Amino acid sequence: MGLSQKEFVEMVETAYRKNPIDPGDYDAEFRIPFALARRLKGIAAAVSLPDGSRVIMDRVDPAWFKRITTSVDDSDGFFEEYCVQWARCVPEGVSPLAAAARATKDCKLLPGFWPSETFRRDASRLYAMGRQLAPTGTFYLPCHETGNILEIGAMQVSRALRMLEAKRFLIKSGISRQGHAQRYRANVTEEQKN
Repeated sequence: MGLSQKEFVEMVETAYRKNPIDPGDYDAEFRIPFALARRLKGIAAAVSLPDGSRVIMDRVDPAWFKRITTSVDDSDGFFEEYCVQWARCVPEGVSPLAAAARATKDCKLLPGFWPSETFRRDASRLYAMGRQLAPTGTFYLPCHETGNILEIGAMQVSRALRMLEAKRFLIKSGISRQGHAQRYRANVTEEQKN
């Protein structure tokens, strides 16, 4: 779709006015650029803009952020953080778990003994999804939601996560804010050994 810069900015401003990002709900230095990057990616995907990040960077300048987010003092720093967050986020309306599952469909299988090749494939994919969601940080994979996305049972997800932990591919790192899912981080040193 051949949108001009003006048309694209008008579309984004209209969407922002209808559903503003409230600076009171976010840490302005991180959360607002992240939320805005997700929203812009969602709009770009909705109008089928090719090579989204390049198109967005061509169409948006740092001064625009100053206009649209009046609570931001440093529009240059905000734009830089937005660019960083753009690389990390998925479009608004897209589940990060679903995006991670798509990205890891043909992941490398983990080495070692596994009860079956199916179990090994599922565990490898869960590990790769975690690495996709948070390459260096913590992540959680809720068993029911993850199972639905991967079309396997929640118990299979739970068993695979426990085995990944037992084999030291994953390290427990707390529990989610809602208290329903275990937080993990990938043990990259264990992955590099194998």
